[in-house]
Amino acid sequence: MDFKSIWTDADFELMNWRNCRLYAISMLDENFQISLNIDYMFEWKKETEFLISPCDMTFNNVSNVMMKFELIEKMFLLIDEIKKSNPRKSPNGKFIMWDYKIIFDSGSLDFTATDFKMLVKKPAISSESIYLGIKKRK
Repeated sequence: MDFKSIWTDADFELMNWRNCRLYAISMLDENFQISLNIDYMFEWKKETEFLISPCDMTFNNVSNVMMKFELIEKMFLLIDEIKKSNPRKSPNGKFIMWDYKIIFDSGSLDFTATDFKMLVKKPAISSESIYLGIKKRK
């Protein structure tokens, strides 16, 4: 996989969010965005060696948000998969809207958005863990 600094919805088919750790969700601000602060796993090199970067993933023109999380035994979420479906024109006909479903190990986040951009905040590093941890996220 490439190690570019910005990934977009045009790269969706190349990306895999399996076991990406979620640290924070910023919800629907005045710009109608949802941002996820995650550790993105670029490569699973060996059984216990992973190439990971801290990233911010922002979805644009967000509407129809539904969340369901069950944090019973732990207080963090890992992404299992992100699905994108149902392309259609926006009411003004200027954009293509998609239904996104982010499936976590303990819940889901569903919404409609036009696109996303994932900003890689630091170059990928080799890690023995599937996530970097909050202390290393500056």
